[in-house]
Amino acid sequence: MTALLASGPFLCILCAFLWAVAVILFRLAGEHYSPVVLCLFKSVVGLALFAITMLVLGLSWWPDQISAGEIGVLFVSGILGVGLADTLFFASLNRLGAGRTALIDCLYSPFVLLFSVPYLGEPVGPALVAAIVLMAGAIALGTWQSGGIAGPSGPSLRKGIVYGVLAMMLMALAIVIAKPVITKSHPVWVTTVRLAGGVAILLFQGLRSSYRAEVLRSFVPSPGWRIAIPATLVGNYISIIVWVEGIRLTPVAIASVLNQMSTLFVPVLAAVFLREQLGRRQWVALVIGFLAALLVLV
Repeated sequence: MTALLASGPFLCILCAFLWAVAVILFRLAGEHYSPVVLCLFKSVVGLALFAITMLVLGLSWWPDQISAGEIGVLFVSGILGVGLADTLFFASLNRLGAGRTALIDCLYSPFVLLFSVPYLGEPVGPALVAAIVLMAGAIALGTWQSGGIAGPSGPSLRKGIVYGVLAMMLMALAIVIAKPVITKSHPVWVTTVRLAGGVAILLFQGLRSSYRAEVLRSFVPSPGWRIAIPATLVGNYISIIVWVEGIRLTPVAIASVLNQMSTLFVPVLAAVFLREQLGRRQWVALVIGFLAALLVLV
């Protein structure tokens, strides 16, 4: 039993479940905070937790094998993948709900492979093309009806879809540009630098007059902390540690497939805890999206 709990595949599945739980918690936290403020809050708390972890592990703040340019790449990766992408993700989550957001999340893997072509020189195969077509069809099936977008608020859902697609695109781009540095650095240090980049751009946004008061209130203990703190611990700290250990113990291709199981966990948890009821069309679309993710990952 102990061996199973410490195995790579189990940790990868656990990571997928933890992220699904975090999505539900962030959806609830979105009722207390705007996307920019929630993203800043979870990034600041996450940065503090990883900085403490670095001190406990005795990691160097500037590893010998890392150049200033490579630190700059990680910082930019954090701006794109944490500061901008996470804010867009929360904006999409507030509009679409957790279940439909899981559909958009399926685009992450194809975007990663698509950006890998020009940046890392990885070839485009027919599986990638087929997956992108399937993803587009799944999103259309799950969010549109013959009379327009499913749901009472068409414009809001349209914005949610656009925000979600942009979030997945930026997350993928951020990972691809950081990949050469990630492969030769300690994952905790990499995460800390990327979070610092995200916090920098979020502070720039949060100090604007339209957000300043809300940002200050978010760091004062309030009822919203009962959701925001657990969401941050699960989604911005514990799940990352589990993901790193799962990747270390499991071949990358297999780990990626198992991590994608969050696409199926999210709507189930959303139905139980958020009372989000997806129709038959949405469930079919989720299965298509999940199979499309497997297509490019296996």
